[in-house]
Amino acid sequence: MEPGTDQSVRLWFTLMRTHYAITKLARRDIESRGITTTEFSVLENLYRQGSLTLGDVGNCALLTSGSTTYVIDKLEQRGLIARRASDEDRRVIHTSLTDAGRELITSILPEHAKAIHAAMAGLSEEDREALRGLLTTLANHAETQI
Repeated sequence: MEPGTDQSVRLWFTLMRTHYAITKLARRDIESRGITTTEFSVLENLYRQGSLTLGDVGNCALLTSGSTTYVIDKLEQRGLIARRASDEDRRVIHTSLTDAGRELITSILPEHAKAIHAAMAGLSEEDREALRGLLTTLANHAETQI
């Protein structure tokens, strides 16, 4: 076995365990507010980035095109987002938050941020920033291996 392999596998297990715990906490917090984590991700991305195409929504929320359409349909039925065809290319559909969608996501974000902060409070501010940098480096490298 290549040197460092055991250490890499242990690190992967630690990352998985950490991801599981924080995701469970985030899911519980989001779902207690009446939406799914996928719906939250879509609403949050539209809130932060403004109008997005369906493809961009899917990429931001890490969804397949079929899942994107399903979630967008549900959010549109609830009056939280609106769709409109592009003026330049009718095949391109833009999505944006409605007033109700903006109101919902802005009511959720502050408390959700507190829940995530509580989960991260096991590390100092400096450690969180260092870990973020290390994980970004690792993610960028891992993406080159795909």
